[in-house]
Amino acid sequence: MVSLGHIKTPKSMFTKHDKSLVEKTAADPARRRAATADHFKRRTFFFLFALFCLWLTCSALLAGEQTPLEVFKNLQGQWSIRAGDKTLPFHVTYGLGSNGSIVTEQFGKELSVFYSDRGNLLMTHFCNRGNQPRLKLKAGSAARRYEFDVFDITNLKDPSDDHVHTIIYEIPDPEHISLEIIWKKGDGEESEKYVLTKLL
Repeated sequence: MVSLGHIKTPKSMFTKHDKSLVEKTAADPARRRAATADHFKRRTFFFLFALFCLWLTCSALLAGEQTPLEVFKNLQGQWSIRAGDKTLPFHVTYGLGSNGSIVTEQFGKELSVFYSDRGNLLMTHFCNRGNQPRLKLKAGSAARRYEFDVFDITNLKDPSDDHVHTIIYEIPDPEHISLEIIWKKGDGEESEKYVLTKLL
């Protein structure tokens, strides 16, 4: 026969402080509402985050993940040119050449050629000044912004002679292009800005 004096009572899983906290939360409607609201906020946050990730994935799929060269291939046609409030009397024409491996840009009497080389998009600009800057698409540009920086140039007699240094295209939609041409002139720079609108 076991003596009742030797039976040990199991230790509680909660401290007195924990029990007090649970009892207060259960007894206090305000605490209960606060805990429920906090739980709802957390669930809402995770739901919205998952929805945002899904939207990004769908956007990438719909965009078709075009390469920069493919973006410029889609510019084929004639575009009007506006400089400030003035519309220029000539057009920009984009076309394909060399079995679709290059994109040509005829800006008035000036020609530029876009082409891919080992994963990089390059551009050669045949300037009216008689020199030919070669430019490379800058990595890490913002979406729909294509910034080309010069890395080489032919027929430049002196490094201080005027020449194109940077060309920036911003293509917000298939019908419009914002074009900025930055010239190196001596120790300074000069910028030309144009807005192109699709005609044909």
